[in-house]
Amino acid sequence: LFPLHYAMFADASPAPVKYALSRVHDWITPEVRLPLVECSDKAKAAVAEAGTAQGVVPDMPLDTAALDAAVAAGDYPAYRAAAAGYE
Repeated sequence: LFPLHYAMFADASPAPVKYALSRVHDWITPEVRLPLVECSDKAKAAVAEAGTAQGVVPDMPLDTAALDAAVAAGDYPAYRAAAAGYE
């Protein structure tokens, strides 16, 4: 996990950590409030690369709306399809 830890502190801000969380949970946004600034594109790329390589940060954010709809409908195959790659 060292590469991921290193990438999260590529910028002198907690913004890369929030960016990583936004990739894992769709209810977290990568935006930060002043006086903090959003992380650089270089830091975002480093977090995405290191997190994906470690299997911690998915290639794309999880679609929780599709998961919720599948659960509500009792459609287990649709749930598995929506959750593919996040297990």
